[in-house]
Formats: sequence, C-alpha cells, structure tokens
Amino acid sequence: MSRRSRLFAAIVVLYVAAVALLLFRISLDIDPRYRESAEESLVDTANLLATLLERQVYAGVIQTEELERTLDHLGQRPLDAQIFQIRKKAVVLHVYVTDRQGTVLYDSAGRDAGRDYSGWRDVN
Repeated sequence: MSRRSRLFAAIVVLYVAAVALLLFRISLDIDPRYRESAEESLVDTANLLATLLERQVYAGVIQTEELERTLDHLGQRPLDAQIFQIRKKAVVLHVYVTDRQGTVLYDSAGRDAGRDYSGWRDVN
C-alpha cells in the first residue's frame, strides 16, 4: 500500500471516528432531554390530580369515588389521535391515591388497593 493510500485511509478512519463520537455525544444529550420532558408532564398531571383530590377531602378522609367515575368515563371515551408515527386509540393512565402513611386508597388498575407504597419516592 502506498503512502498516499495509507494517508487517505487514516483520514477516512479519523473522519468516521469523529462523526461516530459526535453522534454518540448527541445521543447522550438527547436522552436526558427526552426523559425530562416526559417527567415534566407526569409531575404536572400528578399535581393536577392531587389538587382535584384535595377538594374532595371531607373530615380528613379522601373521597376517591369522583376520581374513579371520571377515570372510568375517560376509559370509555372514544379517542383517535395520530402522534407522529403512533396511533393512540385509548388513554393509558395508571393513577393511584395514597393517604399520608402511603397506604393505597385507590388504584385505577384495581390491583393494589390497601398496599403500602410509603417506600416509593413519589409517595415518600
């Protein structure tokens, strides 16, 4: 292999390595931003639901019946939304309500009522 061919191969290898490093760096930067935007919506939704439930507290007891009826109605509501390449046909939202001790009072999936969630970060 001539000197010119080796120099050309070295330049191509350096170029490919630089592009790969750049793409890797960009992917590392994009993932946290994606997670931050998803987490922000989750925090907003949780605080909205908490505010709605605060208005349903009577004599220190959280009334979850209205939330349960609302989520049941939401699940029956027709939905057809195109989100980029994804077609969304139903609302997929798992909601649970805990008391101050972290005991689950309501679970929209219907599986964890009465369980202790006090060790969970979002409950604690």
